[in-house]
Amino acid sequence: MIAFLLPFLPGAWNFAKGACAFCARPPGSYVASAAAIALALWIANALGYAHGTRDADAAHAQADARVQAEMAQAGNALQSTLETLNANTAGDFAAAQSHTIYVTKTIVQRIPVYVSPKTDRAFPLPCGLVRMHDAGILGADPAALAAAGCASDDEPAPAAASAFSENDAEWAGYCHAVEAQRDALKAELLGVYKAWDDYAASLARTAH
Repeated sequence: MIAFLLPFLPGAWNFAKGACAFCARPPGSYVASAAAIALALWIANALGYAHGTRDADAAHAQADARVQAEMAQAGNALQSTLETLNANTAGDFAAAQSHTIYVTKTIVQRIPVYVSPKTDRAFPLPCGLVRMHDAGILGADPAALAAAGCASDDEPAPAAASAFSENDAEWAGYCHAVEAQRDALKAELLGVYKAWDDYAASLARTAH
């Protein structure tokens, strides 16, 4: 390879000397200076572009990381809120059930005080009253209900007033428990809707 290049070395050397001599005095010195400046500007521009690209990439990476962190934070807040709402509803259900059992049991225990056996004997309930009561509870046509143990609605019903009172107390207690559970479920649903709205608003702020 070196032997191949040897014939060209004198020419290359002469070209280099001529170029140096040309660049040593005007106008060659002007051309050399302009070329040097152009080269320096190109290098500076290339370095600046590379640096700017790195800065832009870093800024984009930081922005993406911030968005991901804010989305994760909003998701965690939503999950925490939903879990709290669910736990509160379960607690309200249990409290309503416990309260209903206590109140109903207390009422039933006190029935003999207000509806005594003497009252049962003195004031038998007519079968028509029992029929209408059952129709109201069941939401049925009174004519479709059979008056058990009664030949007519004017006859005394087999159920005594005290038993009738106990049945009413238990049914009313059940209705109160359902109403309390409904209110607790309504509160949870409203809380869920608000939690999702807050989550959507957080995502919208993050996007901007």
